[in-house]
Parts: sequence; structure tokens; C-alpha cells
Amino acid sequence: MSPMLASLELEDCPQLSDDALVDAFPPIPEGTLFSRWRGLKEVSFKGSRRITDRGVKAIGQGTTGLRILKLGQCTRVASDGLRITLELHHKTFRVLDLSDTAVTDEGGIMTLTHTPRLSV
Repeated sequence: MSPMLASLELEDCPQLSDDALVDAFPPIPEGTLFSRWRGLKEVSFKGSRRITDRGVKAIGQGTTGLRILKLGQCTRVASDGLRITLELHHKTFRVLDLSDTAVTDEGGIMTLTHTPRLSV
């Protein structure tokens, strides 16, 4: 895939799994200027019900400058993986869709969503 891909929409993919996301989004080593996904700004996995916190964490650690993350109807996504992703991308996030997920305010996850430009 192109490192300058700006948007990735894999919605309602029943076979999309955490293993696939972990393979596709390897963590970016600290101090690295180049990332496989450096141009990726929007990711949507709406309705891909096999994705869990492990997959969301991989997305967060394998991208830079993510602005839009849509996880609506990813019913196995909870707060743990999202917390890491929000911490890494809190300055760039603009849209976060968590409709019909298992995300709660456990551990203060929603305090991380209070950025001036973020729409939840």
C-alpha cells in the first residue's frame, strides 16, 4: 500500500481481525521520521465486529497524525486500546465515532476526548 494513502475504509468486513491490523500497522519506533502510513488521516472500520482493543492499539501505534477514527458498531472495542490511541493522537484527532461500542468512561477515557477540535 502507498505510504501516502489518506483514507482507509474497510467497513462491515466480518473477517477483518486484530491479527490483520497488527500485521498491517507495525509500531513506529521512537525517533523514526518515516512511517508506512505517514499520510493516513482517516480510518474507518465501522461494523467490523472482530476488531478489539488490540487492533485499535495497533492502529494508534502504527500511524502518525490520525484525524478521523470511525469504530461504530465494533462491539468488541472497549476503553483500553482506545486510551493509547487517544494519547498518541490527541493533538490531531478531529472525529471519533464510538457508537455501539463497549467504550465506557472507565479510567477517565472521556477526559482524553476533551480537545478543542474533537467531535465525539
